[in-house]
Amino acid sequence: MLNIVPIDLAILLAGAFVAAFVTGLAGFAFGMVAAAIWLHALTPIQATALIAAYVLLVQGYAEVEISRWSG
Repeated sequence: MLNIVPIDLAILLAGAFVAAFVTGLAGFAFGMVAAAIWLHALTPIQATALIAAYVLLVQGYAEVEISRWSG
């Protein structure tokens, strides 16, 4: 079972929000921002896996939105 402490979940969600916000403004740097926050609550292996997955989701969503606006 997962043993998720509420503060760890809050750090995970806050890190995802802040990193996605920065990516929306700058267009990059999700991994750097997320790692700076997530490594306080997660192990490096967990953070790396989540960063790789979320980068694909965030950039994929941005690509879909750009293609909608341009064509």
